[in-house]
Amino acid sequence: MVYLQDVVGYNVTGGNSVVFEAFMHNDTDGMTGLGFLDDNYSNRNSRASDVSSNGEIITGYSTTTSNLKNAIKWTDTDGMVSLGTLQGDDRSEANGISSDGSTIVGFSSGGSTRGFIWDEINGMQSLQDVLENDHSLTQALSGWTITNATSITNDGLTITGNATNPDGDTEAFIAHLGSSSNLTEFVAAAQSGSGGETAVPFGFDPTIGLGVVATIFGYKIRRKKKLS
Repeated sequence: MVYLQDVVGYNVTGGNSVVFEAFMHNDTDGMTGLGFLDDNYSNRNSRASDVSSNGEIITGYSTTTSNLKNAIKWTDTDGMVSLGTLQGDDRSEANGISSDGSTIVGFSSGGSTRGFIWDEINGMQSLQDVLENDHSLTQALSGWTITNATSITNDGLTITGNATNPDGDTEAFIAHLGSSSNLTEFVAAAQSGSGGETAVPFGFDPTIGLGVVATIFGYKIRRKKKLS
């Protein structure tokens, strides 16, 4: 049996227009709405996608006054704060957070769609740039474009998501960010290949060691081939 201490998501309310609002639920306070980046905006929407282990830091997105989504971090002290976008983009969404809330991953788009990694010191950075420049994975990533980071392990050392491979197909990936060079790698987790399948990962089995994933789970989209 699994006991859920903190649950996050979004609540839908009606009226003249449908509004999605991020929420947190726990046994003590029940469901609490987390608000929006701009409460005065009529078409406002927000969604919570993940929460730190202690339930104090929540991530997701909220729309701005320009009706564009921005990745957010929510705390009881600061409320909802925008994490911004990567340079050249105008929207972003956060998907996952590490156990201590120090690292957040997601994607940024507008100019192009790129996976991001965020922390308090460096702010939002392109995940591909971090892997290539800080973890010496330029050769492994040659021809690849990381388009989305969908999840991160509790220790913040393993990230999964989607990337476009050198053939232009979408694949799921796992990136291990070990503390030593022999633990740092980029692995294509599921190939789309000639079968026309796109793998979309969204989580991990929580049992990990040294940043190595025990189980990755998600779903596949199979595209039918056009008949001539």
